Amino acid sequence: MKKRTVRILSLLALLSLGLVLLFTACSESVSNQTLTGITLTVDKTEVDIGETVTLGFTTEPEAVTYNHNGARFYYSHIEFHARVGDVDTRLEKKDDYSATYTVTSAEDVVFYAKYCEHRPHDDLEGDLLSPEVTVKIKAHTISSVDELKAIAGSNKHYALAADIDLSGDMSWQPIEGFAGKLTGGEYVIRNLTVNAVNQESVGLFGVLEGTVTDLTLENASISARGDAGKAGILAGTNKGLINNVTVSGSVSAQYYNSTGGIVGYNEGGRIVGCRNNATVQGANSVGGIVGEAVINVNNAVTACQNMGSVTGKTGVGGIAGYLTTERSNATYQIANNTNEGIVSGTDNVGGVFGEVYAFYERYDYKDYNSYFEMSTLKNTAEVRGSATGNNAGGLIGKASRLNLLTTCENAADVSGGICVGGFVGYAPDTNVKATNAENNNLITGKGKVGGFAGHAGVIEYAVNNGAIISNGVVVEDGKSHAYVGGIAGYCTGLIGCENNVDITVSGNGDYVGGLAGYVVVAEEEVMSGNVNNGTITAKSIVGGIAGYLTCIRSNATYQVANNENNGPIVGASQVGGLFGEVYAFYQRYDYKDYNSYFALSVQTNTASVTASTTGSYAGGLVGKANHVSVITTCENTGDVTGGHYVGGYAGYAPETNIKATGAVNNTTVTGSTYVGGFAGYAGLIEYAENNGTVLATGKDVEGKTYVGGIAGYCTGVIGCVNNADISLENGGMYLGGIAGYVYLTEVDVVRENVNTGRIKGAQYVGGIVGYSTCVRSNAEYYLSDNRNQGDVQGTSDVGGIAGYVYAFYQRYDYKDYNSYYVIVNCTNAADVTGTQRVGGICGGYSYLKTDANLMDTNTVISGNKLGQ
Repeated sequence: MKKRTVRILSLLALLSLGLVLLFTACSESVSNQTLTGITLTVDKTEVDIGETVTLGFTTEPEAVTYNHNGARFYYSHIEFHARVGDVDTRLEKKDDYSATYTVTSAEDVVFYAKYCEHRPHDDLEGDLLSPEVTVKIKAHTISSVDELKAIAGSNKHYALAADIDLSGDMSWQPIEGFAGKLTGGEYVIRNLTVNAVNQESVGLFGVLEGTVTDLTLENASISARGDAGKAGILAGTNKGLINNVTVSGSVSAQYYNSTGGIVGYNEGGRIVGCRNNATVQGANSVGGIVGEAVINVNNAVTACQNMGSVTGKTGVGGIAGYLTTERSNATYQIANNTNEGIVSGTDNVGGVFGEVYAFYERYDYKDYNSYFEMSTLKNTAEVRGSATGNNAGGLIGKASRLNLLTTCENAADVSGGICVGGFVGYAPDTNVKATNAENNNLITGKGKVGGFAGHAGVIEYAVNNGAIISNGVVVEDGKSHAYVGGIAGYCTGLIGCENNVDITVSGNGDYVGGLAGYVVVAEEEVMSGNVNNGTITAKSIVGGIAGYLTCIRSNATYQVANNENNGPIVGASQVGGLFGEVYAFYQRYDYKDYNSYFALSVQTNTASVTASTTGSYAGGLVGKANHVSVITTCENTGDVTGGHYVGGYAGYAPETNIKATGAVNNTTVTGSTYVGGFAGYAGLIEYAENNGTVLATGKDVEGKTYVGGIAGYCTGVIGCVNNADISLENGGMYLGGIAGYVYLTEVDVVRENVNTGRIKGAQYVGGIVGYSTCVRSNAEYYLSDNRNQGDVQGTSDVGGIAGYVYAFYQRYDYKDYNSYYVIVNCTNAADVTGTQRVGGICGGYSYLKTDANLMDTNTVISGNKLGQ
């Protein structure tokens, strides 16, 4: 057994040695045979439909007779490819060296060969490519009207050899069944006349399935009566390719849906580089280039230009009246279209597109979710929507599932009813990237009106220099709203935008802002870097940046930063230098709990804020706010005037922590009740300084005013300073050098405050706080390390530090509460005068800890520490 094994191994060794020697010899003989080039060969350079082209190749170095060339390359891995349009096909080979291709289309065919080192494959990448070879499709010439008519039903290539005048045929019957290619070249078709009655697809062609390129149709007249369907100068319906076609004349089909200058209805075809100089009139889906376009590839309508006026009812656009997609899951790019003709309609009217709709619904048990993205759209002619209609835009009237609009321009006035904008009328999902884009035009509408959008998504880096006019309101749930802004009437965010014009909305409309009327954010940091320089005037909910700012139902904190207002803001109520009203969603809805917040930082206002003396909520930054967690690193240098709830930073902002480190109010803040240098009504305020005049002019029905150098009403003050005199001549209650009324929810948040101003009022007057109370609890609440240096004068409950403190100590809702106030390390260095309960530290009190050791920490220059 061993001997046999040895013999077998010996034979194998000899055989291996022989193979090695053979391989070495082969390698040596072809060591310079590395493949360096492929040249494709064809047996024809011009063919007709139905003919066959035979392909071969040569190589550098010259091909050898066996497949395996010294492990250098395989000839069987050289492939043949044919490309028609943008479709590339790998051809089946007859053998390792040749292939055939039968022409079925009137489009020229581009052939090439490529080598794939490892195996044949269908992708476009190869290790080595040959130069391309184009085989032309033979063109049959057309020189007469009869020859033009004769192309019906053909799939061949035709070329005009002379101008064609159709004036002798006063009722042209459209060419049908053409699937070939027609080239116009330097020749023209003139005087096409169509008079159709309820004919479905009318034009030079009825239904075009082939290609038309480099063709001009002059002085065409398309007239279609009835409401059958589709009308255009070149074709009623396009399923093929239309390239570089120019038309002039008129299309009149006032009851047809799908009417266009070039094509009435595009069914999966392409329209590229076309121009319309004709006037176009239709009913719905009316466009200068195409009335209605259903697309399935990128840039199916691209590089087109309209010069003619376009008129219709619903869905009217300079390029297309209605643009949509086939049912798919894809994002479609559309670019480089320009309109220069006046566009007029009732609803969904746009300079470029009337309506854009990407398919995104369930159909036939399948889900479809498609989108559009558009760029380089331009409009230079007036867009006229109806004053009673909806959705008019300089570029797009209405859009659904338009993700992105970028690098676009509108240079004309836009007018309409509800949802009117310089770029888009209504496009709720659209991110408008308007870098370097300015609106310098007049935008006029009834409601939801903006320099760039009536209603849109996030808008970035837009600048408005054009006048914005609102001549009506939007009625929703029986309420009248304006929704007007320099950039947008309604949007989901603003980044780096600027408004430079005055905006005035008269009447009952509200939600008006320098940048946007109404903003609903759905993501972080989409309200930043915006500037308003115009005067903004409206009835209510008015702001320099936005009239109203809110968020989607969520559990999140939304950051709002780096916004600036430099224009006076005027309204009746809810008026703010930056925001009229801010509302974060925090309630139960649809069986779910939501608890969201806004955080405001680096907000700057330099202009006056004025609300009605009988109105409410005026603030240098925010008029009214709910669920704003913090206001920090902000500045207001404009005077603030209003009625109830007036503050240098916020008019009404409960639960808000105002971190005012380094911030000084030097302005005049005037109101009726709830008035403060920083807040009329707020939460905790830290390290704020007031040097400005604080004036309170009224009192409520109970005789209360609530006035403070820092806040009229708040839940705490830490490290704040007031240096201004504050006087209540009308006898109102609750006046403090720092805060008029403090409602404590934490135990040690009235500390380290200083007042140097003279404080004069009636009841509940204090150098630091006029009146302080606390929540129902069992705790000790501190007033610590506070210092008063200004005289304090009142009638009753007057104190150098606090006019009155009240700790909750009663049974409530079957529970016992027993809380106390503790006043420590406080100093009063000024006179305190009054008639009842007057103290150097505290005037009136309930449940104040008054033991000797406690009170010994406080200092007064004269008189009793506590009121008697």
